[in-house]
This record gives sequence, structure tokens and C-alpha cells, in this order.
Amino acid sequence: MYTITQDKKNIDGAVKTTYGIKCEEMAVKDVSLNKEEVTELIDRLNRYGLSPCHLQDVIEDFLVDV
Repeated sequence: MYTITQDKKNIDGAVKTTYGIKCEEMAVKDVSLNKEEVTELIDRLNRYGLSPCHLQDVIEDFLVDV
């Protein structure tokens, strides 16, 4: 099951919250600054049962489409 992660980053002199995706022992940080977009992506990943081995490819496609 995929879950959301949250980190604080200094971006252009301001502290911002970034969101990532975690599944089992795999995690991809800093996917987006937009929590809603990451949450929607996670909902789709869980709904379709995406294998973790494809997570990086899906995130790359997500970033191109944003």
C-alpha cells in the first residue's frame, strides 16, 4: 500500500513542505509541493495495485504531465 510522506525543504530561501510516496521499503521524496496532487496519485496507485518496481516510472510520467 502506498502512503504519503512529508518533508520540509528550504526552497529559494523559504521553508516549504514537500510530499513524496512510500511503499514498503521504497520511498520517493519531493514528488511535489502540492499535497492534493500527490494524494490523488497515491489513490490511483492503490486502486490499481501498482507493483513497486514501476513506481519510479509512474512518478516520472506524473512529473511530465504536471
